[in-house]
Amino acid sequence: MNDRIERLAEQLHKWYLEATKELQKESFNPAAQKQYNELTEEQKNIDRYIARKLTDSMNLVVANLTKQFNQSLAGLKKAGDKNA
Repeated sequence: MNDRIERLAEQLHKWYLEATKELQKESFNPAAQKQYNELTEEQKNIDRYIARKLTDSMNLVVANLTKQFNQSLAGLKKAGDKNA
Protein backbone atom coordinates (compact mmCIF):
# COMPACT_ATOMS: atom_id res chain seq x y z
CA MET A 1 0.00 0.00 0.00
CA ASN A 2 1.29 3.43 -0.92
CA ASP A 3 1.99 5.42 2.27
CA ARG A 4 0.86 8.65 0.60
CA ILE A 5 -2.50 7.12 -0.30
CA GLU A 6 -2.88 5.65 3.19
CA ARG A 7 -2.16 9.03 4.85
CA LEU A 8 -4.63 10.76 2.54
CA ALA A 9 -7.26 8.07 3.21
CA GLU A 10 -6.84 8.61 6.94
CA GLN A 11 -7.16 12.40 6.50
CA LEU A 12 -10.28 11.93 4.38
CA HIS A 13 -11.82 9.84 7.14
CA LYS A 14 -11.00 12.53 9.71
CA TRP A 15 -12.80 15.05 7.51
CA TYR A 16 -15.72 12.62 7.19
CA LEU A 17 -15.95 12.47 10.99
CA GLU A 18 -15.85 16.27 11.19
CA ALA A 19 -18.48 16.65 8.47
CA THR A 20 -20.88 14.15 10.02
CA LYS A 21 -20.40 15.15 13.66
CA GLU A 22 -23.53 17.30 13.84
CA LEU A 23 -25.73 15.34 11.42
CA GLN A 24 -28.71 13.22 12.30
CA LYS A 25 -27.99 9.49 12.46
CA GLU A 26 -29.97 8.71 9.30
CA SER A 27 -27.76 11.10 7.27
CA PHE A 28 -24.55 9.05 7.49
CA ASN A 29 -23.20 5.58 8.20
CA PRO A 30 -23.03 5.23 12.00
CA ALA A 31 -20.78 2.17 11.62
CA ALA A 32 -18.09 4.47 10.22
CA GLN A 33 -18.16 6.79 13.23
CA LYS A 34 -14.85 5.60 14.62
CA GLN A 35 -11.19 6.38 14.20
CA TYR A 36 -9.53 5.25 10.98
CA ASN A 37 -7.45 2.55 12.65
CA GLU A 38 -10.66 1.04 14.08
CA LEU A 39 -12.36 0.67 10.69
CA THR A 40 -12.64 -2.67 8.92
CA GLU A 41 -10.45 -3.15 5.84
CA GLU A 42 -13.60 -2.88 3.72
CA GLN A 43 -14.40 0.50 5.29
CA LYS A 44 -10.79 1.69 4.86
CA ASN A 45 -10.93 0.68 1.21
CA ILE A 46 -13.64 3.28 0.61
CA ASP A 47 -11.32 6.03 1.88
CA ARG A 48 -8.39 4.55 -0.05
CA TYR A 49 -10.42 4.48 -3.26
CA ILE A 50 -11.32 8.16 -2.88
CA ALA A 51 -7.70 8.98 -1.97
CA ARG A 52 -6.46 7.28 -5.16
CA LYS A 53 -9.04 9.13 -7.28
CA LEU A 54 -8.08 12.47 -5.72
CA THR A 55 -4.39 11.76 -6.20
CA ASP A 56 -4.90 10.76 -9.84
CA SER A 57 -6.93 13.93 -10.48
CA MET A 58 -4.34 16.15 -8.81
CA ASN A 59 -1.53 14.47 -10.74
CA LEU A 60 -3.36 15.33 -13.99
CA VAL A 61 -3.73 18.95 -12.90
CA VAL A 62 -0.04 19.18 -12.01
CA ALA A 63 0.96 17.54 -15.31
CA ASN A 64 -1.18 19.99 -17.28
CA LEU A 65 0.16 23.00 -15.37
CA THR A 66 3.72 21.78 -15.87
CA LYS A 67 3.12 21.38 -19.59
CA GLN A 68 1.63 24.88 -19.85
CA PHE A 69 4.49 26.35 -17.83
CA ASN A 70 7.09 24.65 -20.02
CA GLN A 71 5.32 25.85 -23.17
CA SER A 72 5.29 29.39 -21.79
CA LEU A 73 8.99 29.19 -20.99
CA ALA A 74 9.73 27.89 -24.47
CA GLY A 75 7.72 30.76 -25.96
CA LEU A 76 9.61 33.32 -23.86
CA LYS A 77 12.93 31.77 -24.83
CA LYS A 78 11.97 31.80 -28.47
CA ALA A 79 10.88 35.45 -28.26
CA GLY A 80 14.12 36.30 -26.43
CA ASP A 81 16.19 34.56 -29.11
CA LYS A 82 14.48 36.67 -31.81
CA ASN A 83 15.32 39.88 -29.92
CA ALA A 84 18.97 38.94 -29.39
